[in-house]
Amino acid sequence: MGTRRRPELPAFSRTRRRTITVSIGSLHGLRYLLLVLLLLQLSTLLLVLAGPVPPRPQIQTLPAAPLSAAEARSLMPPERRVPQSSGER
Repeated sequence: MGTRRRPELPAFSRTRRRTITVSIGSLHGLRYLLLVLLLLQLSTLLLVLAGPVPPRPQIQTLPAAPLSAAEARSLMPPERRVPQSSGER
């Protein structure tokens, strides 16, 4: 009887792979990033579920016709009003 050959492992399993070290700090950073992304997804989902925002009513800021001096004076705060002259009314 001759010597028996042992079965050999495939080449990819015989080579030594590099080991990768993961620190706890990087895992905490990854968890923080995932939490931020989850909150962003949740806020986006809530905005979609809320639906469109109704338009604001338009407030007319300019008068339709020019104001007289008396009307303009009545809209002015009291501390900025100029005393009336006797000829104006």
